[in-house]
Amino acid sequence: MDTSDYRKIIDGIDDELVKLFSRRMDTAAGIAGYKKENGLEVYDGKREREKLEDLAAKAPPEIAGYVRRLYSTIFELSREYQNCVIGGDAKNIVLIGMPGCGKTTVGRELARMTGRQLLDSDEILEKRAGMSAAEYFDAVGQERFRREETEVLRELCRESGKIIATGGGCVTVPENYAHLHRNGIIILIRRDLSLLPREGRPLLARYTVEELYQQRRYLYEAFADTSADNNATIQKAAENVLNAYKNASETGLTGKSE
Repeated sequence: MDTSDYRKIIDGIDDELVKLFSRRMDTAAGIAGYKKENGLEVYDGKREREKLEDLAAKAPPEIAGYVRRLYSTIFELSREYQNCVIGGDAKNIVLIGMPGCGKTTVGRELARMTGRQLLDSDEILEKRAGMSAAEYFDAVGQERFRREETEVLRELCRESGKIIATGGGCVTVPENYAHLHRNGIIILIRRDLSLLPREGRPLLARYTVEELYQQRRYLYEAFADTSADNNATIQKAAENVLNAYKNASETGLTGKSE
């Protein structure tokens, strides 16, 4: 057999893959409709992780990693299609900002006001680690902490119509921008530095609040689609976020807002 023969085989396989992928997406749409009717979440992270490992285990060892990567992509596309089918086009409200700026607190108020579910990356990381985010940061170091934080964000940002509160340092990992922006509007919570807490923040043992802010300021602004102040009440801050989100949604804003 020469190159042309191999190419014919590949072409035939690709034709079959397209047909199978179409069937899979149609089935995914049916599942999405069922979940919508029964009030179920589209994304089941536990099942997806288990399925990835099961598929990788079934593959020849030399391509197991490729199978895992392939199906990670297929799962993401399937989820995106399901969200379109069920009308889940509402973007996530993604909150970023300095440690202590109020992302979690404002997120809870937003959840109360809107009925959306709050997904807090620090809280999820803490549950998995069995200790506080600050303790885990000290225990495993910044590099490993950021890697695991990125994995949590990657999972959370597959969702639609949620409120996602991030860790203050997530902007230091460029990869996180793609995850946060995939299905979300990123809102920077601005809070006067004098109002930020100094205790219980790992990096504040090494830097002052002002130093940390200067290090990250351009990163926050580069990530953010818009911003909202949190210098009064939590309710007012939540209203500011909703107004910023609404304006960004209606105008298709992808730049920055002061």
